[in-house]
Amino acid sequence: MTGTARIVLVEDDPAVAELVTLYLRNAGSAITHAPTAAKARELFAEMRPGLVILDLGLPDADGNAAARQARGHHGAHRDGLGRGIQARGR
Repeated sequence: MTGTARIVLVEDDPAVAELVTLYLRNAGSAITHAPTAAKARELFAEMRPGLVILDLGLPDADGNAAARQARGHHGAHRDGLGRGIQARGR
């Protein structure tokens, strides 16, 4: 998939993960889903995503800690990693 955005989606809610994955794949993105922070850490070590979409309320870790780990795996060459939008349900 040369030229497509490589995305890691870290989301524990299966319905949300399915919807986001479907939308992004239809838009031409290469997306890999991680339902937990532990799985996300494995993916961060294996690949160099152009974008990480990260749920801050994961069952096995704080999402902010997972974001710091993602930045640690990619260092300075990932200047864009770390920008985020936070939304909370009411």
